[in-house]
Order: sequence, then C-alpha cells, then structure tokens
Amino acid sequence: MDYRSTKTGEKSAPSLALRPVQRLTAAIAVNQSATVAGSVFLQASVANATRCHPFDSGANLSTAPALVTYSLPVGPTSTPTVAPVAAPAAALCSAFRKKTSRVNSLSSQHLNLLDSGRRLSAASIWQRQTEFYESVGIDAWRGSVPSRITTSSYIARTYARCIAAYIADTGAQQVLIVEGGAGHGRFGYLCIQHLQELQQAGLMGDAQWQYVLTDIAERNITFWQEHEGLAPLIQSEVADVARFAAGDSDLTLRQTRRTVTADNASQHVVVIGNYFFDSLPIDVFRTEGDQLLECLPRITQTADSDEPDWEWEQRPVTDTAYADASLEHLVQHFSHHVRDGCFTIPTAGCRVLSDVRSWATDGMLLLAADKGYRHMDELHNRPLPTAIPHGGCYSFSVNFPAIAEWFQQQQGQAFVSAHDAPVVHVTAFAAAGDCPLQNLRREYHHGVSDFNPGEFHQLSRRWQDDSEVALSRCLSLLRLSGHDALVFYHLRRHIRRALPTADSAQRRALTAALPLIERRYFHWGTDDIPFAIGHLWEKLGHPSDAVRLYELSLRLFEDHPTTLCNLARCHVQMDRPDAALEFAARALQLKPDSSTAAGLLQQLERGARPTAM
Repeated sequence: MDYRSTKTGEKSAPSLALRPVQRLTAAIAVNQSATVAGSVFLQASVANATRCHPFDSGANLSTAPALVTYSLPVGPTSTPTVAPVAAPAAALCSAFRKKTSRVNSLSSQHLNLLDSGRRLSAASIWQRQTEFYESVGIDAWRGSVPSRITTSSYIARTYARCIAAYIADTGAQQVLIVEGGAGHGRFGYLCIQHLQELQQAGLMGDAQWQYVLTDIAERNITFWQEHEGLAPLIQSEVADVARFAAGDSDLTLRQTRRTVTADNASQHVVVIGNYFFDSLPIDVFRTEGDQLLECLPRITQTADSDEPDWEWEQRPVTDTAYADASLEHLVQHFSHHVRDGCFTIPTAGCRVLSDVRSWATDGMLLLAADKGYRHMDELHNRPLPTAIPHGGCYSFSVNFPAIAEWFQQQQGQAFVSAHDAPVVHVTAFAAAGDCPLQNLRREYHHGVSDFNPGEFHQLSRRWQDDSEVALSRCLSLLRLSGHDALVFYHLRRHIRRALPTADSAQRRALTAALPLIERRYFHWGTDDIPFAIGHLWEKLGHPSDAVRLYELSLRLFEDHPTTLCNLARCHVQMDRPDAALEFAARALQLKPDSSTAAGLLQQLERGARPTAM
C-alpha cells in the first residue's frame, strides 16, 4: 500500500516547487534591471488551449474608424492547458509584471505613452519580452507560459518521422537540426530519443545529424548544460547548445565550438519552431477596398495596470513598404489577395529563415506548431490583431500563408493540414531544390494532417479526466503517446487500481512499457514521476527496479516518509535487512507521528518480515 495520501494513495505535491537556490536566484534576477540590445529569437506559447482567437474581436473593418482601440486582458483569458504547478514561479511572473509596470510608468499615476508612430516590429514590447525570458528563465513555463502540447513525446515522434522522411527524400548525409526558442528543453530531449530510435531501426540512412537547442536566455542554456538528461547528450556531441537572436547571421555552438555561417555551412538544416513565430516581431497591414493601410500601434499603460492598452493608427501606404525585396513581395502579394482584411508580415521570422537558409548548402526543412491562419481566405475581413499577454511576454497569431509564400519564393514546398485542427496547427515547409519530397508528403499526410498533436492532446486529456479507465485503454494510450511520461503520470491512478485484476498479458505489456516511460522522463516540473514508476515496479514484483526509481525520487524531490517506507519494504524483499532498517528509521525521523513508519520499524527490529501493504 502507498501511504502518500490516505485517499488517493499518493503523496501531496512537493512543498518545494522550486529548490531554495532556484527561488533565490530567480528572485534576484527579477529584481535586477536588465537592458538587452538587439532583436528577439525566443520561444513563447499560447496561454491556454481554449482561449479566444486573437483576431476574433474588434470592429467590422468595413466601418472601422482610423483609430481602433482594444483593451488587453490582465492575463490569460481562461484556464491554461498546463495549470501552474509552482506557486513561486507564478509569483515570479507577477513580480516581473509589477516591476516592469513600475519602470514603464516612471512611478506616475497618469497615462504613460510607451509606443506611438512606429511599426509594431519596432515597439518596446519586444524589449520587455526579452527581459522577461532572461530574468525568469525556465520558470516562465512553471508559471504563465504553457508548453505541454508542443513538448509532448507524441509531437516529438511526429517531427522525428518527418525528419527521417526528409532525409530519405534528399539523401542527406549531414543534417543540422536547430530548435528555436527551446525553452526548458523537454521537446529537444524527446526528439533526440525518437531520432535515435529511428536510426537504430535503420530508418535514417547513413545521415550524420546533430541537434542544437537555442534560446535568447542564457539561464535556459545553463539549465540545459546542467540537466542530467541533456548534459550527457551535449557532452557526447549528439546535441549542442547556442544563444541565438533574430538578426544574428551565425550560430556558435558551445560544446563543439563550431561556428555555423554561410561560409561554414551544413549540407541540410532542419529548423524546429514550436510556439516560436507567434512571438517574433511582426508588422500589421490592412486592405480597405483598393487601399493599403499600415497599422501602427499606440501603446499606453498606467501605474496600476499590469498590461498596457493598445490602439491602432492606420495610415495609407503611398510608397513601397520595405526596402527588403522579399518583405515587399509579401506586402504586395497579400494586398492583392486579401479583401478588406488585416494581415501581418513576419519581419523577424523572415529574417531568421533567410539567415538559416544560408547555413545550408543543399536544403532546409522547417517544422512549426503554432496558433494562426493556414489559408489566405481566412484573412478576408479580419479585424486588427490583439496581443495575447503571458505574464511578461506576448504572442500573435501566425500568418502561415506568408511563411508558405516565402518558401515558394525559394522554390520550396508547403505542407499545411487540410482540416482545421484544434489549438495549434502543425506545418512543414521545405526548400530542397527539385526534390519532390514524396516521403515527407506521405509522412505529413498520415502523421499530421490525419491526426494533429492538438487532437491527441484533447483525446488524452479526456481519458485522463475520466473517473474510470480500463487498463487496456491506458496501455493503448501510452503506446499512442510515444510512452509520454506526463501522460503516464495522469493515468497512474487508473493503472494502479486496475493492476490487481490485470491478466498476465496486461502485466507483461506494462512491464515492457515502464522502461520506455522512464526513458521519456525529463525532470523540470514538480510531478514526482519517478516515484509513480517505482511504485508500479514494486506492485509488479520488481523490487530492484523500484529501488532505483525510489532513490531517483529522493534525489530529485527530497526525502518523503512514504518513499522511505516503500524503499524499506523493497529491501526486505531483496534480503537486505540493514538497508530496510535504515530507511524505516529515516522515515520515522522525518515524520515522528507516522504510524506506518513506526509499525514498519518495530517489525524490522523484531526480525519479522513486514506484512504486505
């Protein structure tokens, strides 16, 4: 029996959502002022799975005045897809908002003008966003920025299969895989695993590949280098890390000390941008009849407000909008195809794509998951956009047709789902010369278009929330998920309840699944997944495996009397009475009023074998 809770059989959430040192350094960072120059290359994500679409509000464009006003919400509009699991992290995000609000208002109680008369791509919100990520680091994903859909094992496996298909199509021998805005690093960790498994299965050909995690925040890079899952991959040079910002023309890898440039390029480059393009600087334009208007934000904020208010000033475009030919082409393209609607130009995103394309001698593949628009007709009659705040950073819906048009100018191809998927769109774009990319087309059709990662997320959440789920369904969902450790954690109670009546085939299937779930575990949250895996190993009669996971739980989540008692019983089963006594004594010392620990210790001291619990 598991005494972590008298009702659920689990311990309560760890009292220390963040380690003391983490809390201290994060608090120090939030209270330091930061000045960061340059443009932004970072990850952001939607605040939740069910919030309103950012373009779904506002006046009808045909009757809109020259100045349209929107008032931003203070925070996310509904419950996030991944509920904040660390109160200290949420407090850090709140502290950052209050800090920047005070700085921006200069302690004035009157309206403070932050931006006016310049395009959105030049607005100060991008500087504030950079400061947020550099100050908060990975704690952003413990507080206001969710990431579960785009860092799951399901989407990592989907991307790995698309990369393998691209390699098969192009015959690539050298591939550099670059993840933009990698955040806490879980996606990269899982994608590398799936790529390795495909390679072991002989599905990657002879290609030599390396996976590079990039971000603008140095704190995130340090986290990857010290993470016990990622550090071995980095040290073996399977993976590498780099800081990168939009506008940088090269990429310096920290481990291999290689600098990737146009003159020192790879044969092929794969770019991964999950919840990435939605948070890069953009510009806003609008068509009204035959007239093209540029939309300039007027952003104001008061001292008592966490988030600013936005207005849009609309001016006719009388000359070319950009000196850059590729950006000007996009403006002209959309101005001729969008009827009385608003469209955005991904200025920073196109700059990133141009730079990365120069790093590849033969071809480039982009895999991106984000909220946004898939087809041109979705932009007709669209109102002006609303920025979605995430506690210190912002995001906008992505204009995927603009990215597709950029690739078509590179003689490339676009792969966009035929149906409107929930939450996020998963897209693929490739520029690989005259290669028809039939394998990639087939893999995208079957692996993405038929069943989107957002749809998998909805399905898995539905099963996880059911009061009763049969063990056979749990096992099926785990296989479908790519043995995702978070999916397992949310199914653990169903599995545990069903185990006593499981047949031999189900027990064998679970025994085969647990090592894969353990392999998929990426430590950064507060869910004690090692304990949950160890508990099932104990119930399956594998005490040595249970001991390994319980000890990992103690190391990552500190001592807990339940874990210590379970360890004592496992050591009894392994005929290690001295170790059993030690763990039982530690449990009682940690919780002197624990009847479970006291009874277990008494039995062990008498030399009796503890009764099954």
